[in-house]
Amino acid sequence: MTDKETLNVIKKNVRNFYYDPTDTSDEILQLMQADGSFSDLDYQNQNWTSWPPYLHLCRVSALCRMVSCSQNKIFGDKMVKLKIHDLLGYFIRGNFHSENWWQNDVGVPMECTVILLLFSEELTKEEHAAVQRYAEGNPSLPRGFTYNSNQSADGLRPYQSQSCHMMSQLVDTHKYVVSQGYSAEKAMIAIRDCLRAVDWELSVVTWAPGFGPHGLYSEEHSIKADYSYHEHENCVEPNSYGNGMIENLADLFSFWRGTQLRLAEKTVKTLANLLLDGYRYMRYRGFSPMMLLGRDACSVEFPSYYRISLMKAFVTICDTLLSDYPNVPRRDELQHFRSCMAEPDAHPYFCGSKYFWESDLLSHNRAQYQFTVHGTSTRLKRPESILKKNVQGMFLGDGCYNLLQSGREYEQIQMCMDWRRLPGITSNLNVQDAQLNPESEIDTQIDTLRLFGGAHGTREYAGGASDGVSGFFAMDYAHLGVCARKAWFCFDEGIFCLGAGITAENGAHAYTTLNQCKGIGTVVADGIQLQKGAHTQQNCHWVLHDGVGYILPQRQTVHIQNQLVVGSWRRVDRDSGTDEAIGKPIFLLGIDHGEKAENESYAYFLLPGATAESVSLAAENLPLCVLQNNRAVQAVYKPETGELHAVFYQRGSVCFGQSTLTVNEPCAILFKPRENGYRFYISNPLHTAKTVRLALNGVYQNTLLCRLTAGFRCNNLGRPLAYDSDLGFLPHSGAQTEEV
Repeated sequence: MTDKETLNVIKKNVRNFYYDPTDTSDEILQLMQADGSFSDLDYQNQNWTSWPPYLHLCRVSALCRMVSCSQNKIFGDKMVKLKIHDLLGYFIRGNFHSENWWQNDVGVPMECTVILLLFSEELTKEEHAAVQRYAEGNPSLPRGFTYNSNQSADGLRPYQSQSCHMMSQLVDTHKYVVSQGYSAEKAMIAIRDCLRAVDWELSVVTWAPGFGPHGLYSEEHSIKADYSYHEHENCVEPNSYGNGMIENLADLFSFWRGTQLRLAEKTVKTLANLLLDGYRYMRYRGFSPMMLLGRDACSVEFPSYYRISLMKAFVTICDTLLSDYPNVPRRDELQHFRSCMAEPDAHPYFCGSKYFWESDLLSHNRAQYQFTVHGTSTRLKRPESILKKNVQGMFLGDGCYNLLQSGREYEQIQMCMDWRRLPGITSNLNVQDAQLNPESEIDTQIDTLRLFGGAHGTREYAGGASDGVSGFFAMDYAHLGVCARKAWFCFDEGIFCLGAGITAENGAHAYTTLNQCKGIGTVVADGIQLQKGAHTQQNCHWVLHDGVGYILPQRQTVHIQNQLVVGSWRRVDRDSGTDEAIGKPIFLLGIDHGEKAENESYAYFLLPGATAESVSLAAENLPLCVLQNNRAVQAVYKPETGELHAVFYQRGSVCFGQSTLTVNEPCAILFKPRENGYRFYISNPLHTAKTVRLALNGVYQNTLLCRLTAGFRCNNLGRPLAYDSDLGFLPHSGAQTEEV
């Protein structure tokens, strides 16, 4: 295709993408006042996210999308067009400016490019100049035809290095170029630069720190080597900013449909891996675990953890890869992933387990459930509490987990939850609501920026291992006076959760939460159905709620709540939340270690898909056994297969079956015997280069030196090394092993 032909296809695609055939103009215009403002918007309000002038412009943009669409019943409506001029005039005269840079540099320009794209011919000369000036507030537009250009005659600026914002700017560049009537040659220079920018952005995970094009890459880059996603300097954000990157990439694919524009083969491989080895583990049937949503975990704008637009984006990307790239790898997996995103309830989810070594994260997936746990360390920030959102989310990165079966277990109950008792965490109950995020710390711009990205963890030890089928994660935890060694071991049969060395210091009150979720149906404890309310169950062996069994092998006293809890959105979202009282049924199950806890421990087993009968039987005959649970070692063994998961916080040994495993350094090991041999996966949760001496005595007698070193990719120190007794070291960047 010639440049002119390609540009014509892109122009058609871009305009068709933004046309809206659904008429909602009455809902918008009935709020319009004579001066061109909206009666429900307070234009003096400086909300950081729901900024009223931006919402005003979004409505103007929406009307432009409707009135310019030939399939909409108000297509070409002169009265609606006059209203658009009045609304636009009010916005221009207001000369609004937000305290949030995003509104000025991204949000407003994004909507103005839509207005230029679809309504440009209707604008007066003065309106056009003003809208274009607002559109060019986006640094990429008047100066950004290339992502790294130093040669442009226009003096263009680079795009932002954050993946989400970069993809958004590439989308805006297409809208802007199409609206400006550039020559085919000039327009296609800009569009091909966008294509190269995507190639660069999705290839960056293979580069070492500081060695990207023009030195733009650093360890804080968004897409990580393990296909997780960070933003705001090592804050895990796959389902917030990461969602934005995926949705904008899908938009670009829609713009390029029917052309010969193609990504590089290396980029396509990376993108397939990003979907299958990254995002596939981050969502379950379209729902996100709350820990991976950043500040969107508690936001009025995102009350649901399900995102339809993201599911459509995944489908668009998969369709493009499968149809336009015949050599795309892992086609069958992509097709299944596409099917699960298009019809989440019609297809069983995939089975797989992955430890993300750059994100202190483990995701364990089976056809009927997903278990995800997110820990904390000195290397990562906790999920962010900024812009007055997620103001009580301090503990979201402290070993919080979500166990999803329907996907709806945790959504739309944020305003009623006790945020000191998140699922899986061991925390200080003496922390009050105000201390989770003091009002004084979020009501000034300086303090808001200080909280940007959340606080780092306080201990270095956090890591695990996985083989694609099973896996585990562990961490040395200390926060607000509570210390603990915590580990989660995931097998086919379920998840074993261990805690040891639990200590409360400086007046702290230590408490471990087994779950806090939406209260659905009845609660059964040791065969007895409990009434609504709060209960203390002594010597408890098992509890059942909403198809999940909680088995305590050593029988412990547990506290159970199954009752209506009243809260308000303002508790968790002080930007857009109101004080309106909202009641939700909440189920909460926990173990109270007390204010004088010293070297306390717990052990419980999560059994998804449980019934009263199955959990009762499993409680009497667990398929897994705890070998050790103390400050030095936490280990779980599966006698039927001989599989061992072991966490060593210091040098030590563990006996399993007819063998003993001894190590001379802290490490995490997943050991799997097989016929006439074995395979193990070992990592260093301290993320430092070291040599671990591993000795196997008994049936698997052998001694090996495992050298864990920094690899070609950034932050490879925590990545598990794999060793096979027949094949030897299974290669990946930077790790070595040898027999002694």
